[in-house]
Amino acid sequence: MRHLTIALAMGGLLGLAAAFALPAQATTPGSIGGLRLPAASSPVEPAACRGPGPHCPPGMHWVCGPYGHRCWCAPC
Repeated sequence: MRHLTIALAMGGLLGLAAAFALPAQATTPGSIGGLRLPAASSPVEPAACRGPGPHCPPGMHWVCGPYGHRCWCAPC
């Protein structure tokens, strides 16, 4: 009986607190915590292409120009 009384009292207190709480406001797409992000940005960072290779560090991949000449590391 004592547990039931405590449970009902806690439920009543939570209901009372919820009645006076501020309403929740949904964030718009493209915002994080009220901060507006540019359209092209994302909070998710891209992973490395395939990891470090024989020529390029992580996040870069080996690219060659026409006819296989002038090769360089380009971002993924």
